[in-house]
Amino acid sequence: MSVQNRFTSFVFVSFLVCGAANAQDSQTIEYSQPSKTITVCGNAQNTNQPGGVSANASGEVVSTATLHWSRQVTRTVYDQDTVEGTGASPLWDEFYDSRATATQRTKILAQAIVGLNSLAPVVYPHFYGQGVKKPRTWNEFSNRIHAAASALEQESCTGAAHAGCIKANSWVPNILNGENGKRNRINLGYAESTIITPRQVTETVSGTADLPMNAKTLVYNISASGLALLPGECEKIGFTFNGANADIGLTADATYNTVNGGKQIQSVGRGIYNANVSYAGAGRKKVGAGRFAGANLSGQTAVVSFSGEVLQYLANTTFANSCSINGTFTVIGSKSKGTCKGDETRTLGQTTVKITQNGQAVSFPTPWTLADKESAVLQSHLSFDANCPFFNSNEF
Repeated sequence: MSVQNRFTSFVFVSFLVCGAANAQDSQTIEYSQPSKTITVCGNAQNTNQPGGVSANASGEVVSTATLHWSRQVTRTVYDQDTVEGTGASPLWDEFYDSRATATQRTKILAQAIVGLNSLAPVVYPHFYGQGVKKPRTWNEFSNRIHAAASALEQESCTGAAHAGCIKANSWVPNILNGENGKRNRINLGYAESTIITPRQVTETVSGTADLPMNAKTLVYNISASGLALLPGECEKIGFTFNGANADIGLTADATYNTVNGGKQIQSVGRGIYNANVSYAGAGRKKVGAGRFAGANLSGQTAVVSFSGEVLQYLANTTFANSCSINGTFTVIGSKSKGTCKGDETRTLGQTTVKITQNGQAVSFPTPWTLADKESAVLQSHLSFDANCPFFNSNEF
């Protein structure tokens, strides 16, 4: 039976057999940016405590490291009347036998891959583990060798000088190139016939690898103090840790308070850092008038209405005792003078009173009488007492 009859695709099969590092190779490490957020809320107990509401938390977060590598490699392409094998080999069968132990598999791998020798433990995780299957093509096999080489070079050669630095080009070509490469292709089931007419091409291969030894751990303590919060009100504060530069980014989602944040971070060695993150309240944010209350004119009186939010505030003794509400009400008489001539206005009445309840009717000292075609317009200005600790601005 001819080769053409046995396979559905054939001719001009390309095998990746060697890889040499050059100036266009690149390796970068990307760090994750874990974050931590705590929620600080007011309640019946802490709202009244001196100095405002406070909270703290401690723990640790880990910024993991991932190697992104790219390498230009030389590919030996063999033009032939055959197809590439799919890795059918007794050597792989023995390696992936479920009865084999990790020690046995490592020994099998060292014997199966010509030129691997003592580096079998380094390569092993790239060929066996959860979710890792047998490489089905020579390119897939070669890429796993390159991934193992990149991770080993990063770990053994980064930072201070290491006597054990192992460069990828010191051992990868011995597995994928030349006579060893040909033997590996045949022994591991990636070639079906004698290779003829070789030619060289260059391409870029890339991939990723986890670098657990490069991970950064942050042991943190985060605290908040001096927040003015009523029951049911909450602020969110936190931070983001960037292992790339071992720095902290402050994050505060403060609805009610203005907060100032600070951080202290110190390395204690072996990729571990201690950090203190603190937030301090700097008073309540300004609150606009339309958010809380309004007033409407009804005959000779102004009727005040509160929003549900301010009614909840006033139900709190701490708030009600220190945040009484004052209102100044002015009634303006307005008469139109015609198009482009503006309106004729006059003050009909004015009064300033303390507002004590929702729906309160405010009377004016002197009744007024509207002239012909004149209408009454109510202007109101409501404010908290100046010593109210829950707002920076009296305007509301």
